[in-house]
Amino acid sequence: MQTYELHSLDEIDDLVQSVVEDFRAIELLPYMQGELGRMADLHQEYFSSGAGPNGSKWGKNAPATVRQKGHGRVLYGHPAKGHRLSKSLTEKANQTTNEAIREAIEVASGGMMTFGSLVEHAGDFMAGRPTSYAPEGRPHIGLNEKYLDAATERLADTAMDQLKAA
Repeated sequence: MQTYELHSLDEIDDLVQSVVEDFRAIELLPYMQGELGRMADLHQEYFSSGAGPNGSKWGKNAPATVRQKGHGRVLYGHPAKGHRLSKSLTEKANQTTNEAIREAIEVASGGMMTFGSLVEHAGDFMAGRPTSYAPEGRPHIGLNEKYLDAATERLADTAMDQLKAA
């Protein structure tokens, strides 16, 4: 902990400016890169469990999809293809994650981070609108309160560690 001695009220502006500079010097890039990895893991859990960010299970596949794939497992392809979809949402989500990591690196000084989906019908899935792919929609992108609480704690720890070292 650092102690400041002020000998007059005129020195308050300098002190405040010093604190502001210390906050602006916090390096967020490693934090953002770590969070992007955690977000990708979180979203992979959604696909593995077949549930969205709020924990609700995804709707069943359309009957035509079940007939085509030979099973009803959501977001898993045909057994002859090793249960892989040709361009699965999981693959597209991972592609988006990689692009988001690059974007985070490019704009780290601005403190911005992007994570989302490039899948054309993702907006319909997220809004719960019926599509030929998902009669009931499948919210699959988002952060839940548990994740946000932990991310906030990690950010605070990152900031405090750097401020202590300043």
